[in-house]
Amino acid sequence: MAGAAGGAFASFYCFYSGAPLIYTTAKAPAGVVVGVLMVVVVLIQPFVLAVGPWTRNRSRVVSMSLLAIAAGLAALPFGVLWPGLIILGVGFGVFVVTATAWAKELAAPANVGWALGVYGFGSAIGGAVGAPVGLLLAARFGASGVVLGGTVFALLAVLPVLAVAKNIAYNGPTHLARLNSPASPLTDGVASGVGLPNVAAVLVVLVILAAHLLAVVLYAAVLSSAASLVTGTTAIAAVLAVFATQSTVALGRLASGALCDHSSAVGTAASAAVLLVISAACFTVPDSTPLVQIGASAAVGAGAGMMQTAALTLMMRRAQTPARTEQVSAAWNITFDLGLGAGAVLASIMALA
Repeated sequence: MAGAAGGAFASFYCFYSGAPLIYTTAKAPAGVVVGVLMVVVVLIQPFVLAVGPWTRNRSRVVSMSLLAIAAGLAALPFGVLWPGLIILGVGFGVFVVTATAWAKELAAPANVGWALGVYGFGSAIGGAVGAPVGLLLAARFGASGVVLGGTVFALLAVLPVLAVAKNIAYNGPTHLARLNSPASPLTDGVASGVGLPNVAAVLVVLVILAAHLLAVVLYAAVLSSAASLVTGTTAIAAVLAVFATQSTVALGRLASGALCDHSSAVGTAASAAVLLVISAACFTVPDSTPLVQIGASAAVGAGAGMMQTAALTLMMRRAQTPARTEQVSAAWNITFDLGLGAGAVLASIMALA
C-alpha cells in the first residue's frame, strides 16, 4: 500500500507542481485551476463517509480511484478542463480516505503505528518525486508531458493494489476480522477513550487533530517560504531546503510509526511537538546562516512527519469498525489539506511583514 500511495501522490503532485507552468497563458489561471482541484479533493472526502458501505471492497474502490486519477489527467489535453479536474479531484479524494483506512485494516493490532508510518513514508516519497518530475516535464514538454507523467504514475500505482488483493485472496484477511471486531484489543488507553465519557473522548480527538493541524501549517509555511529563507545566497540553497524538508517528513513518518508501536504514541507526539518548537525558534534567530536555516527546515520536516503519523495512529487505535476507520482517515486527510492551505497563507503574510 505504500507503493500504491507513492504512485498516487506522485501522479497528483506531478500535475500540482506543473500546473503553474502549463496554465500560464490559459484562460483559467493556474491558481484557479489548482484551487478548484483542491476544493473537489476536500469536498469529496465527507461524501465517501456517507456512502461507506459501498467502499468496503477496498481493493476495488482504491483501484477505481487510481483509474479515475489517470482518466482525469488524460482528459485535460482534449479541451475538457473542468470535467477532467473534477474526475481527478474525486479520484484523489476517494483514494486518500480509502487507502489510508485499508492500510490500517491490513495491519495486526500491535503494528498499526508501523503500518501507518510505512504508508505515510510511501506517500511522502511519492510527493517528493512527483513534484520535481512535474516541473521538469512541464518545462521540457508542456502540458502533454505533465499529463503523460501523471497518468503513468497513477496506472503504475494500480499494480501494488492488485498484488495486495491477490495476497488477501490467497492467504485470507488474517487480521481484518480481529481488527474490525468490537472486541478487538486496544493498544493505547489514552487514545482509545477507555473509561472516558463521550464528550471527553471527542475532546481528545480534537486535541490530536489540532496538534496535527499546527504541525502541517508549520511544515507548509516553511516549504512555501523556502526561497525567502536563503535570501542573498544561491538557488542551490533553496533547493536543498526544500529537499531537506520533504525528505525528513518521509523519514519522520517512518520513525514515528516504529516509536508509536514500541514506545508510546502520546510520547512520540510530545517529542514531535518539542522538536517543532525548537526548530521553529531557529527561524527567529537574526542573521542566521543558510546552513542553520536548512537544518531548521529539515528539523521542521522531521517533527511534522512524526506528528502526522503519531496523530493518525492515536486516532486509528480508537477506530474499531470500518466506519470509524473511514471517519478517522477523512478527518486526518482533510485537516492535512487545510493545513497546507493555511501554511501557504502564513508564508505569504510572513513574506510581506
